[in-house]
Amino acid sequence: MKRTVLAVDDEKALLDLLEQALVVSDFKVHRATRGKDALKLARKLQPDLVLLDILMPDMNGYEVLEALKADDKTAPIPVIMLSGLGDEQAKIKSAQLYSEAYLTKPFTTAELLAKIEEVLRRKGD
Repeated sequence: MKRTVLAVDDEKALLDLLEQALVVSDFKVHRATRGKDALKLARKLQPDLVLLDILMPDMNGYEVLEALKADDKTAPIPVIMLSGLGDEQAKIKSAQLYSEAYLTKPFTTAELLAKIEEVLRRKGD
């Protein structure tokens, strides 16, 4: 059975790249460009993993992460934060809000896939 990833980013070009890399690696990918849409999709789809950008227009990634972890239905879903913010404070805040990992943009496809596999392995999938 294919594992499902919800990719959340307001940059369509990055979503395209994420989807291409994940589909080739046998993941089913759902996309959202807004935080509110991501929350609805996460509740409905129950993906195996969420890739979540920090800087977005309607809700930032931290707000989405907090909402995901506060909801019993979505709290168990692992989240990997994606951001151009390479500073230590962004990484610390992500960890404090219970993200499973943090990747700084730009990242390579190999780095992304390795991080996804590591997180899913820890989850027990």
